[in-house]
Amino acid sequence: VYVQNYEAVVSTQSTGERELCTKYFITHAADLCQQLQSLGYWCNFIDPSSGLPYLGEFNAVPFPDCDEDFPQFSPDLELEDIGCCRALRHIDWGFEVFTGVLFSDAPIEIVQNIRRMIN
Repeated sequence: VYVQNYEAVVSTQSTGERELCTKYFITHAADLCQQLQSLGYWCNFIDPSSGLPYLGEFNAVPFPDCDEDFPQFSPDLELEDIGCCRALRHIDWGFEVFTGVLFSDAPIEIVQNIRRMIN
């Protein structure tokens, strides 16, 4: 999701916007997972505030969102060293982006159809 504030730094504006995006993502991802599970598919997503799986049992190891392998999930994301840490950068929007991660064994067409219905 494109955002208004530069997300590679911490500021009052970016923190507030990130909190709104997190609430929006969790609400919609939970709804999408519920719909997919009702069709017999497995689905879960990563809580952006903790890095942990949101649904069901999980261990205490957070999802490595800034791992070298992460950009393989989306050709629009690149991992960039910004000095103090590594951050995901969208190829068009730069660091003005909120990234949510959802996993499922459902075909992409099914996920996209349900996503259109709930948005």
